[in-house]
Amino acid sequence: MYYKLTFKLTTSFDKDKLYIAHTYPYTFQKLNKYLNDKVLKNKDIVTKFVAGKTLSKRTIEGLMVCQPLNKKRDTRKAIIVMARQHPG
Repeated sequence: MYYKLTFKLTTSFDKDKLYIAHTYPYTFQKLNKYLNDKVLKNKDIVTKFVAGKTLSKRTIEGLMVCQPLNKKRDTRKAIIVMARQHPG
């Protein structure tokens, strides 16, 4: 079974440009499976950790990609990348 969504968009002025973006649903479970697969395939350099919690108490996952850490104090510099996607 297939569904079809149609709609009509109009702009206020003749020379307006209208950009539309669309994405399919990407579930929280699918994201966790993807991250777990990446960690398992690269466990020598990838570590998954809990970076925090959302306001709705969901876990915010973090991935650390680096050479194995020394047991002594680690003084390497870090780059932190945060990404967030809002489809629709």
